[in-house]
Amino acid sequence: MNGVIIVNKADNITSQKVVNMIKHKFNKLYKVGHYGTLDPKATGVLPIAVGKATKLFDFMQDKIKVYRAVFRFGTETSTLDSEGDIIKTDGNIPTLEDITGALKCFIGTIEQIPPKYSANMINGVRAYDLARKNIDFELKTKVVEVLDFRCLRQLNDKDYLFEIVCGSGTYIRSLCRDLAYKLKTFAYMPVLIRIKSGIFDIKDSVTYNELLKNDDLSKFVLPLDKVIDLPSIDLKESDVKFFSNGMTSIISKPDGKYKVMHNDTLLGIGVVNKNRLKMEIKLDD
Repeated sequence: MNGVIIVNKADNITSQKVVNMIKHKFNKLYKVGHYGTLDPKATGVLPIAVGKATKLFDFMQDKIKVYRAVFRFGTETSTLDSEGDIIKTDGNIPTLEDITGALKCFIGTIEQIPPKYSANMINGVRAYDLARKNIDFELKTKVVEVLDFRCLRQLNDKDYLFEIVCGSGTYIRSLCRDLAYKLKTFAYMPVLIRIKSGIFDIKDSVTYNELLKNDDLSKFVLPLDKVIDLPSIDLKESDVKFFSNGMTSIISKPDGKYKVMHNDTLLGIGVVNKNRLKMEIKLDD
C-alpha cells in the first residue's frame, strides 16, 4: 500500500502520535511518516505518507499551506499559544481597521524569529527543551514567504479570525506576536487550523477517531499518482529501463519536473533539462 492519508488532526494529539497509531494498527505497512508537523494544540490537515510515499518528503516540503487562526489581543503567553503562562498584558485592543492597515507589512518575503517553544535546534538541543528549563538562548531570524494574510472578522472584544496563505516553515504564532507588536500591543494564538497543505484539503480528510474504528486503511489512501501535482510524461517501453536505472533519455518536453508513467504505472519523478530526462525520485522499486 503506497500513498497518502489526509488526516484531520485533533487538538492535544501530537503529529507523531498519529503516525505511531497507524504503524501499530496496520502493522503490515512498510513505512509511515508525515509531511510537516502540526503543533499539539493545532488541528487540521496532516498528510500521512504510507509506503513509497515516504520517499516524497523533500518534494512535499515546499508546498503552500493555508491556515485559519484566532489571535487574542491584549495578552502574550510564553509559548504564544494557549498552553503557556501569561507573561505580558496590555489593555490596548486594536480595531479591525487598525489590523487591516498593519497586515500589508507582513505579506511577501519577510523575516521572522521562531517562537522559543518550537522544534528548532540550538547546539543539538530542541528550543522547547531549553525553554522549559528556563535556559536563556536566542533563535536566528529566518526568511519566510507569506502570500496572503487577511482578517476575516472580529469574534468578540479581544479575538479576531485570520486566514494565512504561506510557504513552508512559516510560524503563525510568530505572525501573531509580530502583528501585535506592530499595533503596539500583545497577542497570542489560542486556535490554529491548517485547512490546506499543497493539494491536500481538509474537506477530503479523515479524523483520527475514524481511522481507529476502521480495519481497512486502503479506502483512506490516495494513490501516489494522485498526490504528485506535476504534469505527466508517459515513457515508451524502450526508455523505461534507462529512466529506472538513473540514466538520461532524450525527450521533447519543456524544462521542469514531471510525474513519469508507463502503462499506468508510476515510475517516479523526473527532471527535464535541455530535452534530457533524468530520474530525481525513484518510486517503482
